[in-house]
Order: sequence, then C-alpha cells, then structure tokens
Amino acid sequence: MRPIEEQVAILMQGSEYGDEGLKEAMTAELRDRLVECQKEGRPLRVYCGFDPTSTDLHLGHTIPMYKLRQFQELGHDVTFLIGSYTSLIGDPSDKDRLRPRLTFDQVMRNAETYAQQAFRILDPERTAIKYNHEWLEKVTFEELIGMASHFTVQQFLTRENFRLRWERGDAIYLHELFYALMQGYDAVVQETDVQVGGSEQLFNIITAGRKLQPAFGQRPQVGIVMGILPGTDGKVRMSKSLGNHIPILAPPEDMFGKVMSLPDDVMPLYFKLATRYEPPQIAAIEKALTDGSRHPMEIKMELAREIVSIFHDETAAQEAEAHFRQVFQRQELPEDMPVFELSAPMTVVDLVAAAGLTRSKSEARRMVQQKAVSVDGIKVSTIDLQIDPISKHINAQLRSLVQDIEQGMSALGATIPQHLNDSMRSLVVQIKRDMLGVSPQAQQSAMRQLRASLQPINDEMRSLGKRIGQPISDEMRSFGKQIGQPINERILRVGRRRFLRIIEGSQDPRCESSAE
Repeated sequence: MRPIEEQVAILMQGSEYGDEGLKEAMTAELRDRLVECQKEGRPLRVYCGFDPTSTDLHLGHTIPMYKLRQFQELGHDVTFLIGSYTSLIGDPSDKDRLRPRLTFDQVMRNAETYAQQAFRILDPERTAIKYNHEWLEKVTFEELIGMASHFTVQQFLTRENFRLRWERGDAIYLHELFYALMQGYDAVVQETDVQVGGSEQLFNIITAGRKLQPAFGQRPQVGIVMGILPGTDGKVRMSKSLGNHIPILAPPEDMFGKVMSLPDDVMPLYFKLATRYEPPQIAAIEKALTDGSRHPMEIKMELAREIVSIFHDETAAQEAEAHFRQVFQRQELPEDMPVFELSAPMTVVDLVAAAGLTRSKSEARRMVQQKAVSVDGIKVSTIDLQIDPISKHINAQLRSLVQDIEQGMSALGATIPQHLNDSMRSLVVQIKRDMLGVSPQAQQSAMRQLRASLQPINDEMRSLGKRIGQPISDEMRSFGKQIGQPINERILRVGRRRFLRIIEGSQDPRCESSAE
C-alpha cells in the first residue's frame, strides 16, 4: 500500500468545498482515518450513492466514479450504492425547483444501465453493489421522527436551492427535506468511513451524514466532495439538456472531437476530474501550459486520448486521433462518411435533423446556435441559413481553387513578393468567408466583388511570370517538375485561368440560373 501522504494527495485531488477551512479539516480527518485503518489492518469503507434518474450517463456523472476507482487502486473497499429508494423522492440538491418523482420500476430499469456503464471505470471484481431500498423501506415512522429531531428547519433553509425557492415564494415540499435524512442513514447502515459525492451533495454529506452517524454511536464520516465538471462550452455544468455534454457511450471519434472542442483554460480541471492522472502528472501539465513549453493543442490531444482510452481502449483512442487529424486538421473527408442527398433547398436546421445528425430539430437548432455545425468547413452562425443543392458544384470548384492557390504559394515560397503573398492569402480568406457554404445568390454577389480585387493580383502575377521566365535554380526546377509545368505557367493558371473561369461561371449553366 502506498504511503499515507501519497494517498491523501491522490484522494483529495479535484475536491472542492467552497471553503478552504473545511477542505483542510477534511484532509486532516482523511489522513487520521488512513493512519488508524492502517494500524487496525483494514481498508477504508468508502461509498458513493447514485440515483438512476435516467439511462444515459455523460462525463459529468462519472467524476465521483473516478474517485471510487482511485480508492480501489489504493486497496480500499468500495460500494456503488444505487439509490433505489432515495430516487423515489428525488434529490433536490442541484435543482431550484421540484424534481419529478419516479416509480420503483423506472428506477430499477435505469439502475441496470447505470451499473453497466459504471464498470467502464470501476473494477467490477472490487465493487460491491447495494440498493438502499433494502434498509430504507424498513424505517418506521418513529425512527424517522428520531432522525429528524437532530436537524432544524433553519439548516435546510440555508441551502441555496431551498433559499432561492423560498425567496421566490415557490413551494418547498416536506418530502424533499427527508432526502438528506435518508442519505445520512445510508452512511449509518454501512458504517461508512468516507463518502464521495459532487459539490451539490455538500449538505447531504457534511451536514446530514456527519450529524446522524454520531447519533447512532459512530464516528462521523470523511466527506470528499468533488468539483463540478463544466461542459464543452467551458462555462456551465455539463448537462444533457444544455447540449454541452460528452456521453460516455459516444463513439470514439465523437468523444475525441468533443474533448478537442474544449476551451484551453478548462484542460487542467478535466485532467484532475476526468482522467487517471495523479498529482505529479497534473502538475507537469499545468507547468507546461503556464511556461509554454508544450503547445495547448498537443496537451489537448493527450487529454482526448486519455478519456477515449478509458471508455474504449488504446487502439480506439489512436484511431480517433487519426480520424480527427484527417478531418479537422487536414480538412479531408473521412472514408466512411455517410451521404445525404439534398434534392431541394432546406434550412441548415432542417438539413441537420433530416440527415439524422441530431434527434430533433430543437437539438439541431441548439447545435447551430452553439457554432457546432459547419458547411463546407465554415461554421454556421444563423439557424436561417438556406442550403441549396445548386451551390454544390460551385463549392467544389471553389474548394479546389483554394487548394490550388495554397499549393502554388507554398511551391513558390520566397519567389513571390511579400505584398503579393499577403494579397493572395487575403483572397483565400475572403473566398472561405464569403463564398463557401452560402446561398447561390450570395455567392454570385461575392463573385462580382472579387473580380475587382482579382485583376491587379492577376496582372502582377502575369508580370512576375514573365520576369521569372525559365527556372532559375535547381530548386526551382525541382518545383517545376513537381507541379508539372514551368512555374510562370503555374502562376498564370492559378492566378487567372482557373480563377476567372469560376468567377465568370460561364462554363456551368447552373451558375447562371442560380443568379436569376
């Protein structure tokens, strides 16, 4: 077994109490409890309760599971407690309104999937699964009154969620107050040394559990209260209803991509809460981000690989990374990309929903508003964008044009004067911004505007081509062979022939019809 101080550092990693004094007290109590258990030759008795209110878990649900896994790795006894009875009330801890009540059958159906998904993190051989209806349904009314006598109404009204409802004049139902008592009684029955939970469980763990155990002659448990994992927006708590969640049953490529969409500033918190990394590894990550010794993109790739490997495996993580690099970094199309034929104009919201990329139009609308949808590589910002099948041909030509320009600029290198290089890059940006993924009418308008900016660039490139004449060095000759033409002809083709043909649109009758 590891030294006590190492265990304390690992087990308190990612904890959040909202009060530094309380955190220090819990740290000291955990250290003392570890020392005592080591002398007694027994492991700590640790549990976390989970109310199976739904069937699908996301990464935010798994934070206390990671902590339970750390306890397992350190040799302690872990119980995964299904709130089969507390779910009938509904925990009000993270809500400022009444939580809907479930039936016992609904709870037990959900519980089956909870345990299956939890074992993607927990070791099933070292996890005890219990159901709290086995003892809570046997509590008599007299026993309930006895437990309630240790608490005051004022204590409950100090809780933020109840306080907000009180101030608004919203109802606070009596049965909601019983939840904390029931959770405290869970600790009593299991003679718990440590209870793990999210920060919304602070009252239930620290106040209810630690107050009720001494009433039954037990030493109060140590509470390890975990911080909240923000969603992919990096701002608010991960939530399925907000669409900022990462489902743990998501395919590897989707999971990898969602992690890569995280803002850089939340990466340290994700390493602390959602990975198997220990304090020294996280300290190295934080140092690298601070001193710039590693690029944030490289660190985020490491984070995505770690998370995907937890829920899938190392091979899946490597394949997901390769897919991400192909599609998002090199802007290539995946080999197995599904195809949806667009036969008539549709809004981007209708198209996303019809293609089966989301489960509903409302979800599609939310994804567009969160800038999670791109058309031809350009992020869509308005739900009213019209997608027209006529523009497909034009978009394909424009993408090819952009690729030709960028390849030509790269091949010529320093041969192109800086101001001309800057003009060409500006032109590429303008094409991507104003012409890709927009309506045919908008494309035609952008084409007319681009003609004026094209002509001086084209004239100078023609002049430059004449000045260069034949290749002037072995290196330039090599470039010429690679592109298959003398360099001056390449400049002309990129700068004039191909671009003007697309701008004029005279070779494709669909371009003319789209402008009408």
